[in-house]
Amino acid sequence: MTEQLEAVAQQSDLAAGHLSLLGAVCRFPGLGQHAYSEILAINDATLGRYVDRLLRQGLVDRRRSKQDRRAVRIFETPAGRECFLSASRQLEEMLVDTRRTLPEGIYEQLADHLRLLIAAGVQNLPDVGDLNRGRVLAAGHRDEDDAGNED
Repeated sequence: MTEQLEAVAQQSDLAAGHLSLLGAVCRFPGLGQHAYSEILAINDATLGRYVDRLLRQGLVDRRRSKQDRRAVRIFETPAGRECFLSASRQLEEMLVDTRRTLPEGIYEQLADHLRLLIAAGVQNLPDVGDLNRGRVLAAGHRDEDDAGNED
């Protein structure tokens, strides 16, 4: 599956990490870089390099906050949204194909283990509901007043 994920990412001249960041930006647009590093559990320097690569490819934009001109937010571009949707469709097909090859009951067992792993590993991440409402609690993240910022 890892090889298949890398193959899907390479079709867009990306690595799996870049594709993961693009997915996070498409799901939760307008957060600061640090929020994305928390979501993806990677350090800020690595995330910065990922953002730079996505910027060069025209898949994301950096925009200054209207409320705090020092704050920079990340948004997907139309090309980035299309790239993410295309990769998502391919990954969905890959998952369906992989699931068919597994012995009966193994997929459900893997899903249960993955849920436990995620629950154990994301205790310090922002609540998804807060992200959807535009509130992230840590410093430097998007706040409610900035939720509609488009420039």
